[in-house]
Amino acid sequence: MKFGVATFITDQGIAPAPLGRADEERGLDSSLIAEHTHIPGRAAVLAGRDRRRRAALPVSGRGPRCRG
Repeated sequence: MKFGVATFITDQGIAPAPLGRADEERGLDSSLIAEHTHIPGRAAVLAGRDRRRRAALPVSGRGPRCRG
């Protein structure tokens, strides 16, 4: 393996299949894709396991977008 791509796949980026095709078109040797980018802190709250924090959730149920 000489050159490749390592990335996290999210709902706001490229899907794995088009990424793989683009990598092949450019002659890259590998595509390394992480399984999870993160686990939301409020996952336990939404699942009902932490009722004390339920009131602190945003009404929309969706957190802020992060751009890096």
